[in-house]
Amino acid sequence: MQQRLTDVFNSINRRQIKYCLLRGVDELSIDSNKKEIDLLVLPDYIDEFTMVAKQHGFVTLPSWGHAPHHFFLAYEKNSDTWIKLDVVTMQVYGRPFRYLHLELAESFAGNRIRYEALFTLYPQHEFFTQFLHCLLDKGRFASTHRCRLEDLLLFISNNKQYYAEIGNLFNTYFPDLQAWEHVQHLIKNNHWDEVMQLEKTFCKKLFQQHSVKNTGFYFRNRLERMLRPLLFTLYRHGLSIVLLAPDGAGKSTLAENLVGEDIFRARLIYMGSNIDAATISLPTTRVFKRLVKNSGSESEFIKKPLKAASYINRLMEQWLRIAVGIYHKTRGRFIIFDRYVYD
Repeated sequence: MQQRLTDVFNSINRRQIKYCLLRGVDELSIDSNKKEIDLLVLPDYIDEFTMVAKQHGFVTLPSWGHAPHHFFLAYEKNSDTWIKLDVVTMQVYGRPFRYLHLELAESFAGNRIRYEALFTLYPQHEFFTQFLHCLLDKGRFASTHRCRLEDLLLFISNNKQYYAEIGNLFNTYFPDLQAWEHVQHLIKNNHWDEVMQLEKTFCKKLFQQHSVKNTGFYFRNRLERMLRPLLFTLYRHGLSIVLLAPDGAGKSTLAENLVGEDIFRARLIYMGSNIDAATISLPTTRVFKRLVKNSGSESEFIKKPLKAASYINRLMEQWLRIAVGIYHKTRGRFIIFDRYVYD
């Protein structure tokens, strides 16, 4: 586990913040240049958790339309790793918007076990949250999640207390379905397609238990998701940078690598004169370039107006590129200008 993560967990442990790792405890030690940590933090502690995260170099990311999620991002230089903390203050499931509530946050965060520098869920609770996360949030069971659920099921089946507790959880939230018996039968027999067929039934049962609250949460997240462009414009503008260097220094390669990092939500705008490398251009640019190139034998009476028109086209194209950059910036995106007007 990265040192930054260890320091964060040590700090929140000292402050006695009620939290727990929701899933992925088996992935913490895996080397990767991107690491996402899913945490449950009780609502009364989220402000203090945010303060601790910022003290350790994390920045907050906008989460409009993703309630009850809070996102934090940091870069660990020593291991060349981007670390994202995906923190929820309650357990809410559903897609594309989270709206199906389960009243389990207090119970799970208050009943946790220590694993190295952090606290994690008991096996039966991890199975329950991982299963619902894949079924109701993701709409699929990735191979790694299948293996983890199978391992947890085997472990739970050999512990009477854990087995009884998870049976009670399934029977409480999905009554009259014999859900626990059905789920473990399907997983043991590797019938994952049939497991996915439970999605609609499980959604219906969870929705009926808190129909008013779930409806309100659904429309709140849906409205915020629709208003995200406006909210970014008002409260969270993006950043823009300019890459300047001699030809062949690697500007374009660096820009393409930055755009490839989905964490940045980056947009590349080429400002140079090479039309083949252009990301944004006017349809008249190629026409003027071809006309100027073929005007060598023409008289000055034709060449000068043609060059003037080509120059005006070039100015308009640059203004178009700048305007597109401003647009993306107001949407909270990271703008990379490869060259600039004064280059």
